[in-house]
Amino acid sequence: MQSVSQSSPVIFHWNKAVPFALPRKAEGFVSKFEDHKRRAAECLRLAREAVDKTNKALLIEMAQTWVKLAEQDKIAEQERTKIGKEQR
Repeated sequence: MQSVSQSSPVIFHWNKAVPFALPRKAEGFVSKFEDHKRRAAECLRLAREAVDKTNKALLIEMAQTWVKLAEQDKIAEQERTKIGKEQR
């Protein structure tokens, strides 16, 4: 992955309206896991459309972070479910 120098400012040139917002399901609550997965997918979609290499690299990095958060939330939910069953 391309690294960005700390001394040079990073300027984003977005092709679409920013900030992007991901809609919630009409039925109501969306789990953090699902929300994080959708945000990762949106970052990847924007990365595919990005012309600037720096923006593309940053969007890919953001997507990776959202995926890590989704994985952490999934594990945490499994632990909460396990603890809840043990307390019954």
